[in-house]
Amino acid sequence: METLADRLRQLMRGNGIKTQSQLARRTDVAQSIINRILRNPAYAPSYATMRRLADSFGVSVQWLVSGDGPAYLPPQTSPYRLSDVPAPSTVVVDSRMLELVEIFERLNDVDRSRVLEVMRMIDRPRARTR
Repeated sequence: METLADRLRQLMRGNGIKTQSQLARRTDVAQSIINRILRNPAYAPSYATMRRLADSFGVSVQWLVSGDGPAYLPPQTSPYRLSDVPAPSTVVVDSRMLELVEIFERLNDVDRSRVLEVMRMIDRPRARTR
């Protein structure tokens, strides 16, 4: 699948969803957002929107967004039970990450795309100079 819209259409067909309205009701995502995703390849929906769509179909957000990795993740199995793991005394949350997500969600589509491009440039491995 080439685009987010292609992958979303595939999921809709495979689940008997014929209209954007049906998908909106199933996922609790506004029909106008679904319309943008399906008609505008440059549209970058929020992470929360992508999470709702992915969760409603049982697929990974990574696959839905980019087509990378497996669509359906195998269930996590572990020889350990959650009750065997000691509860942490404190939960550490990086406030910078929370701030980043809040800012990103307030951006318009064009600015989100720009921010993503900058982050991808920063994330690329760099050649070391000596």
